[in-house]
Amino acid sequence: MKKFQNDWLHVLGIILSLLSLALLVQPLVRAILGKPIIYRFLGWLPEGWPSLVGWIVVLIVGLVLISITKPLPKSKPE
Repeated sequence: MKKFQNDWLHVLGIILSLLSLALLVQPLVRAILGKPIIYRFLGWLPEGWPSLVGWIVVLIVGLVLISITKPLPKSKPE
């Protein structure tokens, strides 16, 4: 599969993946501390399963963006 050289899409994919992963794990960590598991999707979707599915979709989109773009360069060309 051909990978595209687009640094902005790669960075967007990294941000989306990390954000959604953090917001998927946060309720699980809170459950360990005795709180109920409640997923919220920025107030756009109802709490619970729809919000969980929304964050999973955002994670998949982020991972797809990372997989279709070339990695960021290690150093700037001189």
